[in-house]
Amino acid sequence: MAKMKLEDHIFAWNYAAVKVLDIRHAVMEPGDNLQGYILPACGFIYCVRGTASLNLNGIDYDADRHFIVHGGKGMRLSIETGKLFEYYLLFYRASLPGRKDLARLLERSNPFRMQYSFESLEPLPLHYQLMAMEQLWAQGSQLERIQVKGLFYQFIHELLKQFTKDGINLRQPDVIGQVVRYIEEHYRHNLSLESIAEQFNYSPRHLSTRFKGETGFSLIEYLIRFRLKHAEELLRCTDAPLRDIAEEVGYNDVYYFSRMFSKYNGQSPIRFRKESRQVSSSDNRPFTTAKFSIGAHISSRYNVIEYDNHYHYYYQNEITGGSSPMRLTKTSSFIVAMLLSFTLLLSACGSASVGSNATNSNGSKASEVTSSPANNSTAIDNANKEAQTRTISTIKGDIVVPANPKRVVVLYLQGDLVALGIKPVGTSSVFEGAAFAEELGGLKI
Repeated sequence: MAKMKLEDHIFAWNYAAVKVLDIRHAVMEPGDNLQGYILPACGFIYCVRGTASLNLNGIDYDADRHFIVHGGKGMRLSIETGKLFEYYLLFYRASLPGRKDLARLLERSNPFRMQYSFESLEPLPLHYQLMAMEQLWAQGSQLERIQVKGLFYQFIHELLKQFTKDGINLRQPDVIGQVVRYIEEHYRHNLSLESIAEQFNYSPRHLSTRFKGETGFSLIEYLIRFRLKHAEELLRCTDAPLRDIAEEVGYNDVYYFSRMFSKYNGQSPIRFRKESRQVSSSDNRPFTTAKFSIGAHISSRYNVIEYDNHYHYYYQNEITGGSSPMRLTKTSSFIVAMLLSFTLLLSACGSASVGSNATNSNGSKASEVTSSPANNSTAIDNANKEAQTRTISTIKGDIVVPANPKRVVVLYLQGDLVALGIKPVGTSSVFEGAAFAEELGGLKI
């Protein structure tokens, strides 16, 4: 550790207000493991005898007799033993008065949260002080706790004295990594920037600036996004009521939860659940006949789900080799082919009618010209009836339809009619959010 950093370390301990929180003496048998224990406060781990593989906040140590490790609150401790392993855990809380020079020191390097290890060359003074503190702590009276506090200062004095002789390597703690883990483990609780900063002994302003500088998000925005990501999974995979989901992810007000979800996801929680279920159902049953019109079940290519105007582009991709061509079923292809055939037949009938009229006006036989008025009237009536209807040949037989339909009812592909400028008088259904929903508003269903 550089000399200046060591001086800062000693300077901070001189002005620190300290409270000893707990002293634990533990013995682990061969094969015992401690996995992922989160330090509830800043503390020292002092190895008395035996050996163990110790991991603190992702850093591995080979711990044996008289090995000391210091860690900050929230760090994760794991211990694996191959032999008998005895150690002490000493937890404390330290704070500094609100002086500007001390505040700058904490922002530069907080000595109480630093992670470092040290193998004592003079272990007996440290060991005796820990033994005395543990015996007094077990008595539990307030008078003995005062004596424990005095012994703790002697322990720190001995430790810093050995630092100056032997040197030590300090590791700055990954504070932001610890904050992220804290959020992911406590997101169900009522968290705020102030409460999180207090947990890690930082000012809210300093922690917020540092968090955004390393993650790109403000601390509160990260918390919101993590909560809503978990809410998406609950909406997609469970039938839990919205109020229960809101409480599960840390929101007591279901209406506020809905507003936040809509703001960050572009749609309400109910609609997200409905659309995700439909997409999941379609993916699981790729040969199911489409029940809705074009663009009804396709997710928006932008975040604004309410205005899904880009379904043409996405649908074209599916037809020409998109990621899910199996969704185009034979039935939908048959309907498209029928519409094209219907258009061609209408064009052919129109051409035939024009040609027939030209022949009658220029090349009629004399017998037809000299026919009786009654026969002429019957022929005209028949011609008018034929002009009012048209016969369409399909694979299911001939169908007689009006030549100039005035009222159209459609079951599928409403978007095609709208594109052709035809507004039907009735339809099967119009899916919420369809691009042509406004044009088909007010229809009978």
